[in-house]
Amino acid sequence: MSHKINKKEAKAILDQELDRFRTMPYEDLKRTVGGEIYTTERTAPSGETYQIEIETVWENQSKQMVRVLGSADESPHKPLFWKIPILRWLPIYVSSVTWIFKRGPDGTDE
Repeated sequence: MSHKINKKEAKAILDQELDRFRTMPYEDLKRTVGGEIYTTERTAPSGETYQIEIETVWENQSKQMVRVLGSADESPHKPLFWKIPILRWLPIYVSSVTWIFKRGPDGTDE
């Protein structure tokens, strides 16, 4: 049984979770790089359950800019290969809604 994801609703749920990262000072945000991927499930007003995943990585080798990658999907159970880090970046599975922001040491976001 397949249905289209409500991307507006999924983006709103993802934005709420990303706010916890957006409000972090740069020093706290950079301490999350290399840590566990933040995952949670949230139920939207429609009753749809979304799985949220947020990961922080260095933008480049200079290790100054932190990239925050967030995704939302209506399917709370991803395939087993998703647990293998290198396979997450292959185009086998694509989240329905993604959002990225970057923060530099001066605290400004891109």
